[in-house]
Amino acid sequence: MNKRKKMNTDMKVFLVIAAVIVIALGALLYAVTKPKSDLTAVAVLNENVINKNEFVYYLTQNIASILQYKSDENMPDEDFLNSPYGTGTLRDMVKDETLNQTVMIELLLILAEEEGFSADTAQIEEEWANFDKYMGEMAAGYKMEKNEISAAIFGIDYKPAEAVYRDYLFTQQFMKSKIEEIEINEEELIAYYEKNRASFDTAFVSHILLLCPEDATEAEVAEKSALADQILEKVNNGDDFAELVKEYSEDASSVEKAGLYEIKQDGQMVKEFEDWAFENETGATGVIRTYYGFHIMRQDGGENSLEANREDIEWSFRYEQYDSVLKGLLESGKYTIEKKEEYDKL
Repeated sequence: MNKRKKMNTDMKVFLVIAAVIVIALGALLYAVTKPKSDLTAVAVLNENVINKNEFVYYLTQNIASILQYKSDENMPDEDFLNSPYGTGTLRDMVKDETLNQTVMIELLLILAEEEGFSADTAQIEEEWANFDKYMGEMAAGYKMEKNEISAAIFGIDYKPAEAVYRDYLFTQQFMKSKIEEIEINEEELIAYYEKNRASFDTAFVSHILLLCPEDATEAEVAEKSALADQILEKVNNGDDFAELVKEYSEDASSVEKAGLYEIKQDGQMVKEFEDWAFENETGATGVIRTYYGFHIMRQDGGENSLEANREDIEWSFRYEQYDSVLKGLLESGKYTIEKKEEYDKL
């Protein structure tokens, strides 16, 4: 059973500080511009230039990410990107988010310089060496040059991509150091967890899928429903679930893991599946129907407490605190953001 992709209305798919996205080559041959080294200014934060290399580097990846939400495979990428979104188009939204992203990275570079931050250069060299090795292996696998691979993934040649990536690694170290300085008030952390627990709580569910489309005949539905009840009885009688998955499940992707899914309350699974996972206690069994068909379900526990997820919750809490600090600086009047002509051309 595949997870159903949907576009989040608040576009949380875009991170303020983006990790490098390396997607399968065939999925992202979308050229924003001809790959080259270009220091033309796209925008300026105070006197600090955001050049075309760094903007295109993130824009290309963000476009590749948004194209994953295209539900009609026959729709040209251009048509999808030019479809309405808010008061503009998806392309406009992606460019605006990329500008926010690159401005935030530039701000971190400014703050790090002002504070005299010293990065762990050995770690940066190690991370770059690993990435360089990976890109080399990818290039060899596709019988392409590194510049060609870089063009597909980042929209620019490999050498300027390296410079942008190194800046990214530097800002990540600086941001991490600032986040780790933030003290945590336990009451505030508890309140934060309660407000956002859907992002952290996890349920483990094993299931067996009997495919039955929504337009199935009454006879087909009755047959699959009866079989689902029979399998559920076997589950309740203690039959080995993994063996039942192998024998009956039509969800080929989950057979190797005995039908086990790790579920978040994030809308990535169909609603009926997600609701059942979190509404039932460990050991519960049952049958539900979704547009895929009939699912024989078993609730196998979860990690649904602050303590179980403390490390992730604390990091997310600190991150949001520091993110608010950065946004506050940008809104304080101390910094001005100016778009250049090149921005409109991309």
